[in-house]
Amino acid sequence: MVLDASKEFSMRHILGTPGPEWSGDGSLSGEDPSDIRFLSADNYKPDLAKSSGLYPLAPFRRRLVAFLIDELLVMSLLFIIWIILAVVFRYESPIVATQVTAASSLLRIGYGCIFNPRGWSPGKKYVGLRIVREDGLPPGLTYGLVRTAGAFVSRNIFLLGYLWAKWDRKSQTLHDKLSGTYVVSISQELIVTDIEDHSQR
Repeated sequence: MVLDASKEFSMRHILGTPGPEWSGDGSLSGEDPSDIRFLSADNYKPDLAKSSGLYPLAPFRRRLVAFLIDELLVMSLLFIIWIILAVVFRYESPIVATQVTAASSLLRIGYGCIFNPRGWSPGKKYVGLRIVREDGLPPGLTYGLVRTAGAFVSRNIFLLGYLWAKWDRKSQTLHDKLSGTYVVSISQELIVTDIEDHSQR
């Protein structure tokens, strides 16, 4: 089934999409939005057995694209910091290099602390992915901070913790496993199909 623009806008309006004001919606929190209350919370749990269902496990390629977008944003901010530090320390290479290295780690940790508890990042939002726990809920503060710490470990073992998702049966990275989270794809098409099927009963 191919969505037309009006249906896609309607579903995004009902379910909500990650953004600065997003704190969860019926698709992740287990709430039953009034317009789609016939869809149970169980429909929104990640499908751990196979890549099917309303919210299937995210394929590695889409996760890679999301990672690269987030990385580009972090590197852009880091480039601005590098310019500021270079001017402040008058281009003294050893000092600037040390400060930029520290800023890089702090920036990535801060980025994760902001977005992981919320269940999205700019890169994941762009490609239609969300982070959830096994029960389908957003990670929240505890899971999100553990995931951030795990991502720091994943990066510092030559990104092997990220590559883990390519071969893992549940499509989890090392930091997903440490935090008990999953990355799932948002499938507006399947949701609309389910609604239409229900309306015909």
